[in-house]
Amino acid sequence: SDRPIRFTVEFNVTLGKFDAFEDVAREMTRDTQPEPGTLVYDWYLSRDQHRARLLEEYVDGEAVVEHLEGDVVTKLVPRLLQSAQLTRFEVYGDPGRKGSEILTRLGAVIYPDWHAIER
Repeated sequence: SDRPIRFTVEFNVTLGKFDAFEDVAREMTRDTQPEPGTLVYDWYLSRDQHRARLLEEYVDGEAVVEHLEGDVVTKLVPRLLQSAQLTRFEVYGDPGRKGSEILTRLGAVIYPDWHAIER
């Protein structure tokens, strides 16, 4: 597909562990920044600091695989999960065969393109 691939990832932050969560989230953002195929990597936090959402967007399936096989996912996500629980992981678009395999193993639900406006 020539359309970008988007992720919505939701977490519940463990009570009393927000500082640890924030530290790892900042590292994840910093280390994702130089990835050439990453278009969006934006965190959102509820006012009570108990729920967080991460919105990601990648230019194509190759960029998705590069991210998933890199240190952010392989090293930092396990650290993040010491201070939060993954509550939802949705992928929109076609991450390709390899990307789909990795994402499925990580618990993501993949929604292929269906209807969209063309620009």
